[in-house]
Amino acid sequence: MPTFGKRVDVPGGRRRTVRQPVVLVGSATTMESTRSVIFDDVCSTGARLRGRDLPEEGADVIVRVGGADILASVAWKAKEQCGITFEDTLDESGVQQLKEAGSVGRVLGLV
Repeated sequence: MPTFGKRVDVPGGRRRTVRQPVVLVGSATTMESTRSVIFDDVCSTGARLRGRDLPEEGADVIVRVGGADILASVAWKAKEQCGITFEDTLDESGVQQLKEAGSVGRVLGLV
């Protein structure tokens, strides 16, 4: 069975790109509110967030981490986690910038 375009961490999954585990502190802003979030993993097309009172599926959000502001939408939500899809795909340097933002958080004692 071909595996091109399939999620590699769970058989039969939908994910097309491999997410890289991270621990990044950031925020998710909707028209109604701003919430603190933790990025659990990230890839060029999206990320998994953890936090309380996360936006509902389909909501448009601006996620902020480090000095980056990224437009996204909520693809799924389950309890205190959600997956977001970035409006514009990030190139490798954009993904690296997000990962490096976590290093700043660790140095400052935020993570």
